[in-house]
Amino acid sequence: MSEEHLATDRSAPGRLAASAVLTVTACAAALGLIAACGPAGSPITRAADVSAGDCLTVRDGLFDARKSDCDGSDRATFYVAESLSQRGDCDLDTSSYLFEGMSLDFDGTGEKLCLTPNLTVSHCYQVPLPAGRLPDFRQVGCDARAAQSTVVVRLVERAESDVVCTGDTMKWSFTKPASIGYCLRELDS
Repeated sequence: MSEEHLATDRSAPGRLAASAVLTVTACAAALGLIAACGPAGSPITRAADVSAGDCLTVRDGLFDARKSDCDGSDRATFYVAESLSQRGDCDLDTSSYLFEGMSLDFDGTGEKLCLTPNLTVSHCYQVPLPAGRLPDFRQVGCDARAAQSTVVVRLVERAESDVVCTGDTMKWSFTKPASIGYCLRELDS
């Protein structure tokens, strides 16, 4: 029977109730999965909420970090490179003039998460320059105009170890949480 027929067929009340329960249960399960896995997950409020190698997003324009998948397909994500429980500086061993302040501080606690960008080949990103802010780091359209103290780049190559960049590309590599290297091309904006 179709759902419309069940809804109007008074001779099948048991099947209608079972169908309604299954539909509500399936919808609740789907919504729970979306909330747990999607960018709308719970905010990260302490360094202990994540471990090295986990991924997170930093919402556009806000210091609002949330745990996320590491697929990096629809928005910029970051790997947690390391977690510092005491005041200190991140030692990310980066190799670029681009933004090096990729850390998330938890006010008043001394805790800090050190972050490594997780970029996808052929995607474009707005990347803060040294005077920029972490929330300005985001995936953008390749025709986007760079905001103040940022540059728009396209990821040309990604390697799980050291990368050799040629031509008009620049190298950006990291050693934590694992060795990763990128070749980026700055776009005119």
